[in-house]
Amino acid sequence: MISLICSILCSTLLVLIFSQFAKNKVHTLQAIVVNYFVCVLCAWLTLGKFPIQATDFLQSWFPFAIFLGLNFIVGFNMVAGTVQYFGVPVASVMQKMSLVMVIGFTFFFYHEHLDLYKIIGLVTAFGAIWFSSRPEKLSQTEENKIVTQNDKSDKFVLIFPVLTLLLSGVIDVTFYYVQRTVSPRSGANLGFISLLFGTAGLFGFIFVLIGFALKKYTFEWKNVIAGVILGIPNFGSTFFFLKAMNEGWEGSVFFPLNNVGIIVASTFAALFFLKEKITTSKIISIVLSLFAIFFITLNK
Repeated sequence: MISLICSILCSTLLVLIFSQFAKNKVHTLQAIVVNYFVCVLCAWLTLGKFPIQATDFLQSWFPFAIFLGLNFIVGFNMVAGTVQYFGVPVASVMQKMSLVMVIGFTFFFYHEHLDLYKIIGLVTAFGAIWFSSRPEKLSQTEENKIVTQNDKSDKFVLIFPVLTLLLSGVIDVTFYYVQRTVSPRSGANLGFISLLFGTAGLFGFIFVLIGFALKKYTFEWKNVIAGVILGIPNFGSTFFFLKAMNEGWEGSVFFPLNNVGIIVASTFAALFFLKEKITTSKIISIVLSLFAIFFITLNK
C-alpha cells in the first residue's frame, strides 16, 4: 500500500507541474524529452551505477521495455493532439477510461474474481473519472475556437482521442502483463525502468530534432529546467507504480485505486496549492472516488 500511495503522490505532483507549463510558456514536448533522460539519471543515482547494462538486452522484458518506451512518446503526441482539437477534459477522460481495457484484460486473461462490491466500486470509479474531467462552462470564444479547429480539419482528427484511449490502455495492459507473466520482479528492476525511459527519450529526441530542422521549435533553457523538475517525480511515479504491482494486487483492484487516488489527491492539491474553485462536479467526483476506494478495497 505504501508504494501505491507514493506513486499517487508523485503522479499528483506531476499534475501540478504540468499545470504550470502553459502559464510559463514551456514547450511541452521538449520538456518531456528532457524529463525522460532525467528519469534515467535518477535511476543511475539510485542504483549507484549506470542502470542499463549489456545483459539487459538478453532479459525477457527487453522487447516490452522498448515497446513501452515507443508507446510513451507516441501516446504523448496523441494526448497533445486531443488537447488541441478537443480540449483537456476530453484528453483526461480518454486516458482514464483506458481502465475499461485493463479491467477487461484482467478478467478475461487472468480470471480475476468479480463480486458485487467490486462491481459497485468500478461503477463509482468510472463515475468519478467522468465528473473529475467535466470542464467549466466554456466561453463563447473558446467554443468557437474548438468548432473552427474541427471544421478546418476533417474526421481525421478523431484519431487523436481514439489513439489516446487505446495507447493508454495498451501501456497499462503491457505493464500488468510483464509484471504478472513475463518478469514478476521487473517492477523492482531499475534496468527495465531506465530502458523504458531511455527509449522514450531517444524517440522523442528524434521528434524534437525534426522540429528544429523544420524550424517549428526554438530552443529555450526554461524547457530544459522544466524537464528536470518534471523528471524527478516522474521517475518516482513510475518506480513506485511498478513496485506496487509486485505487492500482490489484482489488476481489477490496483488500477481503479490508482486512478481514483490520483483524482482525489490532484483535486485537493489543485484546491490548496493552485487555489482552484470548488465546483459541484469536483465534489461529486471526490465523493464517488471515496466510495470507489471503499468498495474496491473490500476485496483486498
